[in-house]
Amino acid sequence: MGFDGTILTSTDGLKWVKRDSPATNTLLTCLVTPDLLLVGGTGGTILSSTDGKNWELASIKSSARWTGLAFNGKNYLALGNGGALWISSDGRSWNAVVAGSDLYACGFGDGYWIAVGDSGLILNSRDGLIWSPSTIQPTVIYYQTTPTTPSLSPGSRGSKVTAVTVSAASSFLRGLAYGNGCWVAVGSAGGVASSGDGTSWITRVTDTTAFLRAVTYGVDDYGQGIFVAVGDGGTILTSYDGASWKSHSSGTDANLWAVTSGNGLFVAVGDSGTILTSTDGIRWNRISLVQAPDLRTVIFGNGLWIAAGEKGALYTSSDGTNWTAISSGISADILTLGYHDGLFLAAGRDGALFSSKDGTEWEALSSGTTFDINSLCYGGNTWLAVGDRGQVLLLK
Repeated sequence: MGFDGTILTSTDGLKWVKRDSPATNTLLTCLVTPDLLLVGGTGGTILSSTDGKNWELASIKSSARWTGLAFNGKNYLALGNGGALWISSDGRSWNAVVAGSDLYACGFGDGYWIAVGDSGLILNSRDGLIWSPSTIQPTVIYYQTTPTTPSLSPGSRGSKVTAVTVSAASSFLRGLAYGNGCWVAVGSAGGVASSGDGTSWITRVTDTTAFLRAVTYGVDDYGQGIFVAVGDGGTILTSYDGASWKSHSSGTDANLWAVTSGNGLFVAVGDSGTILTSTDGIRWNRISLVQAPDLRTVIFGNGLWIAAGEKGALYTSSDGTNWTAISSGISADILTLGYHDGLFLAAGRDGALFSSKDGTEWEALSSGTTFDINSLCYGGNTWLAVGDRGQVLLLK
């Protein structure tokens, strides 16, 4: 095997026969089992054959460069660049175990996990072990413009109709939330996508081009469910259905990195110790911590708010308004917090992982990785962590 999909076979190692190959990419690795032959190469190419003579392309949505193939007696595995790891029961249809691309957010809802990352990557899984990629459909917006009004504005009056296609499929997705039977993912260039089943996603239109860093679902002070997304330059968007979005003033131009809800309150955190609170997701109050570092994550659990960020900075609050700095003994940047059933988890740079029962005393744990952990979530009696190089960690 070699360049341009070349495959040669021999029964004695002396005489070789060139076989017809449906591949055009370079083939780099092979696997021989009693029932199946596999070869893998660049561009996500995997070929299978039962006799070494007739070869067919596998169904796989990956562009990885495969460097190794293996069989564990039950499933076939393909290992590629960037830590990509895919699995197949028959060698023909493949699903992602580890996507290879950086993953930045995860969530659990309706019995399954979702993880999102760079280049519009969305993965879904029922067991946290086998992951399948999802697709984001674009949306077409129709604008009316006039020759004297070159800027496009949806719904404005004019003489010419212009169709513009927008898609979140190229967005660097950073935030994920589930609520009222709807998933929402947010990312770069104001990108928003929503889904009712976690598999089929559609791009939603927003009136911002800011990088959206996080999204949460909560209940406003009228008892109505609402999605709240935050991002760079103090950007805040809300939606009651995940489809229609509206911008609101935050009162700050600081980059906002995280948002969550609990106990009738929304809390967002960001650069230079910025903390914002709101009871409805629309009107916000700003709290400035003195000489505080950038805050990257916030969580609510067991009546306690915790915000964390650079160099292990940790702050706690019982009401979301008055915050106290905690000497945690953590020096690593904390990128994500999680809470379930009396246990807080904190994770971040270089695989740092910590646990606490009260939010004050923290114990270091071994995550088994040196890559950044970007998001934690709980579901199905299991903690899930995702991070750089497409890593997915199951923490029992």
